[in-house]
Amino acid sequence: MLFVHIPKTAGTSFRKAAEKYYGTGRTKYDYGEQSPVTSPTILEHNYRNQDRAMLAKPLASCSLLAGHFPLARYAPFFRAFDICAFVREPAQQIRSHYEHHCRALGYKKSFLDFINENRNKNAQFKNLNGCPLPAIGFIGLTERYEESIELFNYQYDAKLVANTENKNPNKSGAVYQLSDEESALINELNTEDFRVYNYAIELFERKLHAMQEGTAYLCGQIETNLPKRIRNSQIRGWLMVPDSEQPQQGILRINGCQVAEVVASDYRSWAKERNTVRSGFIGFTYHTEGKLEDGDLIELYNPNGTELIDSHRFICQ
Repeated sequence: MLFVHIPKTAGTSFRKAAEKYYGTGRTKYDYGEQSPVTSPTILEHNYRNQDRAMLAKPLASCSLLAGHFPLARYAPFFRAFDICAFVREPAQQIRSHYEHHCRALGYKKSFLDFINENRNKNAQFKNLNGCPLPAIGFIGLTERYEESIELFNYQYDAKLVANTENKNPNKSGAVYQLSDEESALINELNTEDFRVYNYAIELFERKLHAMQEGTAYLCGQIETNLPKRIRNSQIRGWLMVPDSEQPQQGILRINGCQVAEVVASDYRSWAKERNTVRSGFIGFTYHTEGKLEDGDLIELYNPNGTELIDSHRFICQ
């Protein structure tokens, strides 16, 4: 299991619950070169020798790797299904991170200064970039921590206990109160974090519904980064059930009208690199009968057309 610990997202609580369940002897850490928690093997190969290929065997024998690092650093060593993280409402995450810096690290500048620092802009997006969000095995929500643990346990047949750690002892209420100026600046500088957070909520609700109904969780996306020469004549995407080797099916609709039933069996190089099911053969391509027009709504549904998997508003460029 690879745990991308984004600061101030209930990550400490989750990490301690996970290491208690999996065992500290089978857990490795990367909290930076200067951290006393970082495992010796990680220090040697990631920081000193800078040869992460040598980590393949040590990581294969551990049950959990956790730390403050971007997903892409260690993703090649894990199945996409076994990558997990928590996200938090961006304004609350930034404020909480600021409070921690002041309380534990002696940060003296103002909150507005903290917001403006590049390292604090879109931090959640930066940590999770490198794999499509729906392909990441598990993304919990800080605000719904107990539900997240329940969902994690269901998905991985685990028995983590939902304790909470590393809370701000000086926090007076359930949420931090921000000024209009602070909120406006956070919104302006963290558009990617808000996008990630809102998308994560959608995915969480769908996965929770699948758990409650006892059905397989079908995830996928409509690809939006196609080459210009084919952008208005093809629809490409991917579909998978994260723990199934069967090719998945879906329905495409354009402006509310069904245009195709697709089977996701095409190769996608990113999926192979991120160790998805089916060795990356989870893609589909649909050749449209006419050219897509600016503003066309493309929707991807499950095979019986009852659940929206993804949607995209086509924009001519």
